[in-house]
Amino acid sequence: MREIFKLTWRLLVIAVVAAFALGATNELTKGPIREQVAAAADAARIAVLPDAERFELISEGEGGCDNAFMGLSGANTVGYTAQATANGYGGSDNRR
Repeated sequence: MREIFKLTWRLLVIAVVAAFALGATNELTKGPIREQVAAAADAARIAVLPDAERFELISEGEGGCDNAFMGLSGANTVGYTAQATANGYGGSDNRR
């Protein structure tokens, strides 16, 4: 019986240390991951509208569209881009 308690405490300590390590790793990588996702979205918008110098968010989460951007070159509108999420066989799928 005493052996079971020793094994239980060892397993508990290992689980707590692993949970702390995973939580710390998540906090450390949250910012860089967010930056990489934003950079990939910007690159996709630039690939669609290469003449645009900057993009302005015009719609977020309405009408079946996750977000929509207006591409601008100076004061002129070059075009529009949108990101939508479709639900398919394998779950949701982001299309840009």
